[in-house]
Amino acid sequence: MVTIIEIIKAVTTTLEAVFPDVEVVNMDISKGHPRACLYVHVDSGSDSTVGGYLEQTHALTIYYFA
Repeated sequence: MVTIIEIIKAVTTTLEAVFPDVEVVNMDISKGHPRACLYVHVDSGSDSTVGGYLEQTHALTIYYFA
């Protein structure tokens, strides 16, 4: 099973490779953040059972602050 942490790490690594001059931030930005940066935000997800398997759904949003 792929965890949400592994997904966030993969997205962060990809963003760093595609945009090497822009900092990628995964922490709380309410206390401030550098400009320009990409912010990776994961919304709380939902759990459901499908055919005896547990399915977890999360929304991942990438924000760009110029």
